[in-house]
Amino acid sequence: MAQLVEKGDGKWGLKGELTFETVPALLPSVKNLMQGSAVIVDLEDVTRADSAGLAMLLEWVFLAKKKQIEVTLTDLSVQLLAMARVSGLDEILPIQSH
Repeated sequence: MAQLVEKGDGKWGLKGELTFETVPALLPSVKNLMQGSAVIVDLEDVTRADSAGLAMLLEWVFLAKKKQIEVTLTDLSVQLLAMARVSGLDEILPIQSH
């Protein structure tokens, strides 16, 4: 199971697995992110991800951009970051590196 949790001040946390099984249940929660002018999505507590999770993040960023909301993705796991790099999405996704 995966959850989107509000952390306050425009910061949200994703927890759990971002997989083909869990992503469909998370898709409606994107409306929570579409408030204000900027949002940070912390992925520190994502335990596993596959291409569906990466696609969901891309969709969220695309939807936010249409609403002129700036999104920043932080604390991606090594696995998720590697998938983004292999697919070239690290150049498109607003990933904040340390």
